[in-house]
Formats: sequence, C-alpha cells, structure tokens
Amino acid sequence: LCSFYGVLCSFYGVLCSFYGALCSFYGALCSFYGVLCSFYGVLCSFYGVLCSFYGVLCSFYGVLCSFYGVLCSFYGVLCSFYGVLCSFYEVLCSFYGVRVILFETIIEQLQ
Repeated sequence: LCSFYGVLCSFYGVLCSFYGALCSFYGALCSFYGVLCSFYGVLCSFYGVLCSFYGVLCSFYGVLCSFYGVLCSFYGVLCSFYGVLCSFYEVLCSFYGVRVILFETIIEQLQ
C-alpha cells in the first residue's frame, strides 16, 4: 500500500511539475500577447485616423487579440484549477509520507 502511494505521489509530482511549466509558458505567452495587443491598440488608434486600409488591418488585429484574450483567460482558469489540484495532492502525499515513515518506525521497533 505504501509503495502504491509512493508511486502515485511521484506520478502526481511529475504531472504537477509539467503543468506548472506549461502554465508558466502560457502565462509568459499571454503577457507577450497582452503587450503586443496594447501596442497594436495604440498604433491602430493613430493609423485609424489616417486611412481605411489600416482600419481593416486593425479590425483583424482586434479580432485576433480578442481571441487571445479569451484563450488566455481559459488557460488562466485551467492553470488555477491545476494549481489547486496539485496543492491538494501535495498535502495528501505529505500526509501519506508521514504515515509511511510512522509505519516503518513501528515495524522496526517490533523487529
């Protein structure tokens, strides 16, 4: 039973590290797109006054930035969920770790 929990906790540790790295990557990517979209927003306000071609181009960037906004919000929620889940497993695995050490100590004392 203890070996099973050990393997399970190792698996969740690796999985949570993977999701942590993935969420950091998406966080960085979304920050980049946020800055880029802000830049295009300012640029489009300026060029929008000048000509209609830029108006069409800016509409395209507006749609693209809205899409990235929705996508980044989704990843934000997903990463928060995995963060909570990984914290839960961390606590659970710590609890089982203490129990395993306790059982090993009791078995050693009995021998």
